[in-house]
Amino acid sequence: MKKALSILLALALALSLAVTALAAPPTGDKVVKLTDIGEEEEHHGDLYLVFSQTPKTVAAESGKTEYHIPAGSSVTVSWYRDWDGEEIFTSLDPDESNVELYFFEGDKFPEPTVNDDGTLTFTFDETGSYEFYSMAGAGPWRVSPNPVIVVEGAASDTPATPDTPAQLPADVPADAWFAASAKLALQHGLVATDSNGRYEPTATQNLSDVAAVLKVLDPDSTVELYTGADKAATREDMVVMFWKHAGSKESTYSLSAFTDAGEVKNAAAWAWAVENGLILGTNLGLEPNATLPKSNLAQLAVRYMDFLGK
Repeated sequence: MKKALSILLALALALSLAVTALAAPPTGDKVVKLTDIGEEEEHHGDLYLVFSQTPKTVAAESGKTEYHIPAGSSVTVSWYRDWDGEEIFTSLDPDESNVELYFFEGDKFPEPTVNDDGTLTFTFDETGSYEFYSMAGAGPWRVSPNPVIVVEGAASDTPATPDTPAQLPADVPADAWFAASAKLALQHGLVATDSNGRYEPTATQNLSDVAAVLKVLDPDSTVELYTGADKAATREDMVVMFWKHAGSKESTYSLSAFTDAGEVKNAAAWAWAVENGLILGTNLGLEPNATLPKSNLAQLAVRYMDFLGK
């Protein structure tokens, strides 16, 4: 059971605050930028969180943003003050400036390592939900978006989330509609490339391929429920299998916006998928009877992973 933890990060600013323009703000897939906003909505600066492993971003029901990482991961924090419209790196090293960290309510972030460059690194060995807040000066600053770092699994038995490949397979153009889902599906092991490193986005998927994806998402998935494993799957087969895995939930969501809605055989499955944003339709509609290409399976798998909160 995840233990809710919280931290209140206070930046005590003074005239002696050390600033330097030598460091540029970090960028990349592992970087999350947080904006410090004052009581009167003024912009004070930006906090940058640099994750040691690319986090999985989840929009929580509370409106906060969750960043999921495995135990043993670390996050390096740097702060850039808004200095007349210019971002100026500001050291968080208490020996160089009047910066102090205050922890409240007993539970707190792990003790940070102060790096030579003035940044702070937190290493998360314990599971839990770690929430960032920020205060400075005479009044509170809020951080936007409000981040929650969710640490999952034990450091000893949780494999590190693999980094996204430096480049996509040659048959996945960077501007292809399926490029983003291909990237995530490969990263999380939902699908794989062939022996020649090709993604094969148009390759027809069998029912066994759909079952294999569900098995990755849920090792306890009962793939025996799905018969005819060597049969080429249709888009409806895919939707129904994911719907069954979710518990065959009832839905009366209208499919009237799709011109081919009358072709579906299992309206409840499609209604559930569309209602939850798992299926958006193609330029031709739902296409329930079309053979299932790998690109469609990977896209649904990535959306379903978020739906499950994984």
